[in-house]
Amino acid sequence: MRLLEYRLDLTNHGYTVIGGDMHYEALVERKCQPIRMTNLVSGSPANHVENLIHAVDKDWGEEENADFFYANYADILRGKYPEWQIISFRIIVGYICLNFYNFKTEKTGYLGLNAELSDALDVQFDVPGAYGGPDARYLVSFDHSNGGKRRTRVIEFAEPVRREIDFFFKDPTKTNPFSDSQYVKIAEYANL
Repeated sequence: MRLLEYRLDLTNHGYTVIGGDMHYEALVERKCQPIRMTNLVSGSPANHVENLIHAVDKDWGEEENADFFYANYADILRGKYPEWQIISFRIIVGYICLNFYNFKTEKTGYLGLNAELSDALDVQFDVPGAYGGPDARYLVSFDHSNGGKRRTRVIEFAEPVRREIDFFFKDPTKTNPFSDSQYVKIAEYANL
């Protein structure tokens, strides 16, 4: 086994996972494979998503409230509208940003899950492998560390490599996850 530890600055869209073999700037929604999201409770799959629904950051305006996606976001998360699928997700400090695509109507939707709005926010993503390769698994968790502040962590399983990725603000006094600079510390284990 090989262990490699390093630090990377996040730029542009930072840590983004897409259900396809394309760059996020060239994203063609209809060509993406759906990403499966599973709510975890105490490390095990849960048969409900209520804590995910409570974590949704409802920062949309009146125009979005009239939109089907936003009016029905809770039932979309519950799986009652299977034509709405996650096609990409982005991790930033304290947030999971979800991009949805409706494979019937070709409409898109976006939700942000805010760790501060939920007592427990642990999610597993299963992403189809590109070019017929094995699926990749991502465990995203937010727990208390660093003097009571929430830690954002991704454990990425892409055989034969496992990466433990912790997210931080570059300047601890600037903590807007959408505009302030961030970096990650990575511990990478290969040949497991």
